[in-house]
Amino acid sequence: MATIAYSLIGEGRGHATRVLAMVEQLRKQHRIVVFASGDGFELLSRVYAGSEVDVRQIPGLHFVYDETGRTQNVMTGLSAVGFLRKLNRRARSIAELLEREHVDLVISDFESILIRAAEFSRVPYIIFDHQHFLLACDLRWLPITLRLQVFTMKCAISIAFGRRPIHTIVSSFFFLPLLPGLENVTQIGTLVHPEVAAARISDEGHVVAYFRRTLTPRCYRALRHCGADVHLYGLGEKPRDGNIFYHRTDIHRFVESLAASRALVCTAGNQIIGEAFYLKKPVLAVPEVNNMEQRINGFVLGASRAGLCVLEDGIESAHVRRVLERAELFRHGDSRSVGATDIALRIVESSLSPGSRRPSATFRSGTALAPADRGREIDS
Repeated sequence: MATIAYSLIGEGRGHATRVLAMVEQLRKQHRIVVFASGDGFELLSRVYAGSEVDVRQIPGLHFVYDETGRTQNVMTGLSAVGFLRKLNRRARSIAELLEREHVDLVISDFESILIRAAEFSRVPYIIFDHQHFLLACDLRWLPITLRLQVFTMKCAISIAFGRRPIHTIVSSFFFLPLLPGLENVTQIGTLVHPEVAAARISDEGHVVAYFRRTLTPRCYRALRHCGADVHLYGLGEKPRDGNIFYHRTDIHRFVESLAASRALVCTAGNQIIGEAFYLKKPVLAVPEVNNMEQRINGFVLGASRAGLCVLEDGIESAHVRRVLERAELFRHGDSRSVGATDIALRIVESSLSPGSRRPSATFRSGTALAPADRGREIDS
């Protein structure tokens, strides 16, 4: 039995869902210590309360939002600078803990303190997230505005994250060409929660919608007049408003509702789109304003023909009705996500093998986005 320290950034449900899928498998054979901040800590500390999985809270890097729920890039950047100034001090404290507890491997889901701590204590580490597609994949086909934002994000990731992982696993609902010379990078599909994998798929005609923090008036009108019942998650439980049913975010209820829906309307998060693909639901994605990663996710979604992407200031009820009325015409994304967990586990176990600091082979799954699909404009 090895001791694995698993860390994740606290923003959004996608990171926690991916970590949960992995921890559920790793805990069968290894001791797991999870380090998380924000939403990730709250979710996982509840799930593993009273279990052998030890969940600990650490400081985290978070987006700063204004009163409308939009990301404030300047304030987020200033917050990141403050976080990075304290990074080494915090990491050295964690490094001492890694040595005391004889940690054999660190896995990081877009969290930098544990990576820096692993480098200080010379513990091997794996990077396992979605965001590292920005560094690993060829993105020259993106529109120039997105390429400029990618360059900025690459610089930030290079500063915050280590450069000596024994392996990098990129988990995405899409598969893009890797840059040359990246033998220790593996692309896999979206890791789905066991409840998603076991869900019974049907079509009861309703829409599932998921939005974090706020629903803009324009998005509200689009859902309110789409002509179907809407099961809305992410904004808490509230009284019914016409065709909109507000539900608290509960994993079991959300998965059950999504599996029985006709379509999903959501922010352009990687995890939720991947879960919809697995359940064969078309997606109307509305990227969060100023969220560059979601803009790219949405652009690729539109190019894949598995759904539509429309910017927040342009969404209309006609977009929702189009997805509903033509659901069967949308090509569903690669649904082989269920095998992604097994591939990731093989890489982790190979990294724990005596005398081995990297897997002996690079495992790949899924299919690349066809060249003819790349470069297609966002559907608006």
